[in-house]
Amino acid sequence: MPQLSTRFQTYGLEAFHALLLHFAPKPCQYSNPGMKARTRLAALHYNENCKRRQACTRDSLTQWNVKYPKARGGAPTACPVKEKPTF
Repeated sequence: MPQLSTRFQTYGLEAFHALLLHFAPKPCQYSNPGMKARTRLAALHYNENCKRRQACTRDSLTQWNVKYPKARGGAPTACPVKEKPTF
């Protein structure tokens, strides 16, 4: 039986949760209004920057970054470099 859910379907949710931890870290305790404000700020930031384009050089060439993930045995993987986020 093929998988019903691919790994790409959860990527956006995992990215948002990582961003939420950036705005409201778990070790810190915030008041309820403070937590609501931080959650809304994280949602606004994610919605603004979730579909950034690939960065280009001055010569209009796309930029790439090489990563060596342990999950693939250290094999090199080319990943696109995204534009800088807007804040």
